[in-house]
Parts: sequence; C-alpha cells; structure tokens
Amino acid sequence: MDIESSYQLGVRLKEQGDLGAAERCFRSIVEYAPDLPDPRHSLGVVLQLQERLAEAIEQYRAAIALDPCFVKAHYNLATALWRSGSCREAIAFTRRTLILDPSHGEAHWLLGMLLLLTGDFRQGWEEYDWRWKVERFNTRKQDFGLPQWDGSPLAGRTLLVSMEQGRGDMIQFIRYAPLVAAAGGRVVVCAVRELVPLLAAMDGVSQAVDREGPLPAFDVHIPVLDLPRVFGTTVETIPSQVPYLRPDPVKVARWRGLLPAHGQLRIGLVWAGQEKPDPFRSIPLRAHIPLLSHPQVEVYSLQIGRGVEEMAGLPAECTIIDRTDRIADFADTAALIANLDLVISIDTAVAHLAGALGKPVWTLLPFVPDWRWLLERDDCPWYPTMRLFRQTSPGDWGGVVDRVMDELGRLLGRAVHKRRGIELLQAGQAEEAGQLFSAAI
Repeated sequence: MDIESSYQLGVRLKEQGDLGAAERCFRSIVEYAPDLPDPRHSLGVVLQLQERLAEAIEQYRAAIALDPCFVKAHYNLATALWRSGSCREAIAFTRRTLILDPSHGEAHWLLGMLLLLTGDFRQGWEEYDWRWKVERFNTRKQDFGLPQWDGSPLAGRTLLVSMEQGRGDMIQFIRYAPLVAAAGGRVVVCAVRELVPLLAAMDGVSQAVDREGPLPAFDVHIPVLDLPRVFGTTVETIPSQVPYLRPDPVKVARWRGLLPAHGQLRIGLVWAGQEKPDPFRSIPLRAHIPLLSHPQVEVYSLQIGRGVEEMAGLPAECTIIDRTDRIADFADTAALIANLDLVISIDTAVAHLAGALGKPVWTLLPFVPDWRWLLERDDCPWYPTMRLFRQTSPGDWGGVVDRVMDELGRLLGRAVHKRRGIELLQAGQAEEAGQLFSAAI
C-alpha cells in the first residue's frame, strides 16, 4: 500500500463530503499500519463528523497513545468528549491541549465554554474571552476607535453596549445595563433593528440604536457578553431580578383584543431555531402532537421563519393558532407573550425573552446544552421563572415531551383547584376553598 497516496485520497474524500469513502480509506491505512497516529486521528475526525462519538473517541485515544504530543488529537478528543456529555474529562484534555500549545485559541475558547457549563464562572469568563481570536467565531470584534470598558468608574461617561452573536444573547446579557447605570454610566445599546424598540424601553438604557445606522457619541464600549466578566459574575451573583424587560402596554392591550377568551390555558410554542438548521436543538413540530391535541389548552405559534412550514403537515386533531403575521419586532412578541400563561420553547431567543419578561417558560434542551444552561439542574439561575427540561440521552425528544406533558397535567390540575377555590370562597365556603387552594400550591 502507498500510505501517503491513500492518506491524501482520504483527505480529499473528507473535504468533498464523502465521509463513508473517507472512513474506508483511513480505516484501511489503520489496519495496514496500526502504529501510525495520523491515520487514526483522521479516522476519528471522519467518525466524529458522522456523530459516531464513541468510535471517534477510541481512535483519538489510540492516536494520543502513539504520539502523546499530538495537539490536534488532544483537542479533538476534548470536543468529542464534550459532545458525548463527558464534560469533566473534556476539560482535562482541553487543558492538556493548552499545555502542549498555550496559544491554541480554539482550545481556550472551548475551555471557557466547558468551565461556564460546569459552573466555574471565575475562570470561565477569562477563557471565553479568547473567542475573539478564533477564526470560526461567528462575530468579528468591532473596532470603534475608542477604549473598551474595563470596569473602571464611568463617572457620567457614555458606554456603548454592542450586540454580538444572537438575539437571545443580547436579551440575556442586557440585564447588566441597570448595573452600569447605577455605577454612574450612561448606557447606549447597539443592536439589530428588531430588538431596538424593546431595549429602548428598558430601565438603565438611555438610548437604543440600530447597529446598521449611525452611532451616537460615546466614550467607551463593550461587547455585551463581556459584561459578566467585568462584573465578576459567579453562579451565586447572577443579576436575576425579573422582569428587566417590559412589554409596551398599548401593544399588550392590542394583542389582548386579538386573542379569544375561552378560559383555556394559553401556551406559546417555539420548536425550531432560526440561525441555521440544527438537528440537536430543534424539535420536529409533530413531536408536540400530545400538546397540540390537548383539549384544555390553546397553543399559539411563536415560530417565525424556518420551521413554520411544519404546521401544514399536522394531523387534523391538532390545533395551533398562528398570529405571527402581526409581529414586526421583539416588542410585538413581548406583548403577545404578556397575554399568554406559559411559553414552551427550545433554546432560542423567545425563551430568553419570556424569561426576561418574568413569564413562566419551559425550555427544552438537548443532551449537551449550551454553556449558559449549566448541567443537571432543572431550574435556571439566569431566569427565576424558567424550568429546564433536558434530554436524558442524545436525540430523545420524546422523553422530554413526555415530561412536559406530565408537568402540564399537574399545572392544569392546580389551575382547576384554584378556580374552584375562588368559586367556593365567593360562595362563603372558606374552609373548603382553603383546602383547594392548598392543593393548588
């Protein structure tokens, strides 16, 4: 066998997306020359691209055993361990990567996310700051020609808080604006147009502007996800007071007039992410058939853009009310949510919005969630009114939906007890009403 030619063929096949052929190519080299670390590592990469994580981990470990200084194998092993849910071991191999290559930007960034995920915020924020040095990070750091704020006293100066990453990130971390204002700073927020009206009405924000337009004068700036690092946030000190965003009362009243008053529980639903197709985060709408066919609830779509086409394929017994054609921006979405009893959402901006509004929200998470949701817990320190429903194994959305429906049954039962208790209280039967109110807690 010409090992070099076979190896280059495997590389080309991988780059062309023919992962099956690439796997066969690399596997044949491994069988022919089992003591070479590079083919084993490349086989691991191809296996990981196919989400065959256990097999990939085996190949990465074998490559490291053959070459203990193999930087790429250490880093890719860390990513595979992370994706498989072995986060503590992933941290160990990320640290080993950085011992071998202290300037490995992607390893620093991964370490930051892993530390934040496991609750080590003190080190996590510092490592997460390496995101700006990673080429594939989805946001480029803006150079405004002025200093970045380092937490020093503002003494009346104007701080520009700029949006980075997604809309949910901006909603989550703009919570720090009142803290900046309380420390003597004037806060100007720069965000995408559809967030501007909502953010402009927030306490502590002096002005909100479209990031595509001209900027007002300011003295210092900071990307919004750097605020937790500047404030030294730990899990215990997260500023979690809600609501910190509030809907426009005029819009709330307008939406109230658009929704039927049937006395049923009103639930808003989001099932698909918008940034790109994401099979790990998104849930097929048909998985929610038990909810959509429930006789005691009204389900309102909060889905905009990708994913709305799934409504056309629902069975006849399913009902979902779609008023999203009246939504122009997040201020409209906030006003609609204010008229609902509960929001059920995947990890998307609407979940953050509901949490920031102080609305009960159930967030459905994949087996390995984003770092902000931490591990294992079913509450959320960022949003006191949020409950987390996690996959217990990769891809198991059915189990998540089952637990949601069980909890919904309990919620509806408490609502019935509360309503009947009010009726008894009004009828002068205080003792019986008290028993029902106790059952509703």
